[in-house]
Amino acid sequence: MLALYPLFVVVVVLAGACLVAALVLSLGGRPVVVDDHLGRLLRAQALVRRSRLLAVLLGLLAVVGLAATGRGRLIATAPVAGVVVGLLTLVLGQLSIGRMATGPAAGLEHRRVRDYVPRGQAVVSGILTLALLAAVIIGLRLQGADRRQLTYACTTPEGWAASGGSSPWFGSFYLAPALLVWLVGLAATAWGLRLVAGRPRDGSDADLVRADDALRRWSAGALVAGAGLASGALAVPALLISWMRLAHAGDGMCATNPFGASGTVVGAVAAVVGVLTLWSLVRVLAPHRDSLVARPATEVSA
Repeated sequence: MLALYPLFVVVVVLAGACLVAALVLSLGGRPVVVDDHLGRLLRAQALVRRSRLLAVLLGLLAVVGLAATGRGRLIATAPVAGVVVGLLTLVLGQLSIGRMATGPAAGLEHRRVRDYVPRGQAVVSGILTLALLAAVIIGLRLQGADRRQLTYACTTPEGWAASGGSSPWFGSFYLAPALLVWLVGLAATAWGLRLVAGRPRDGSDADLVRADDALRRWSAGALVAGAGLASGALAVPALLISWMRLAHAGDGMCATNPFGASGTVVGAVAAVVGVLTLWSLVRVLAPHRDSLVARPATEVSA
């Protein structure tokens, strides 16, 4: 797994590019002007921004810390662990916002999680989850007895039966701890979405509802994108390793590749999954386009 260090360098460069893309996407936003009596929402927005920044920083620290250990399992788990640390930080931010509510004044209404989840990002996160499940199936079906290498049987050019293997391979040795961390991330996402939809609303006037819903959609979108990013953070390296091992299985020993064109197919899937994962990262990093802005005092007095 130490050979994956160059991959981490590529990931850092791509992450920087995603940050630039996120900033570009935030340009031309539509500020939502609110009055002074909605000051709690302004404080909540500031808290969401701080928690998102803290989530990125803590996530990066987790990735670097685990990768720096040089241990294969921890290196394989580092990307998804970093995302999950970020998700947990976002959830803690939502808990803090919930404690800011003034319960008796909250409007009574039934709010559903799906009312705030962006459909497009939900579809992307669902595709990334399916890609992860496919990577897990490939890894488990083709793993060797030691659960960390690919094994295969083939025929040599001379017609002799032969068998071989190559490593590292994302079998259960590497997948088990990473999937456990991923499940924690899914649970955190579900909890965070319930907090976003379920926290009390301090009133029911139209301006407050409009501004509060904008903040809830932003928070829910970040959580859903984070869940997709967690799936992609595990699926992409697993699929890339599968592509490299399958495409070169039996080189120098077998008459033909024992897996045929499977490596090419997996490589194509890895490319698509990589693009969707980067898009999820962009959505996580993108600032709020519909940001809440306090109404100027001169405008209020007029």
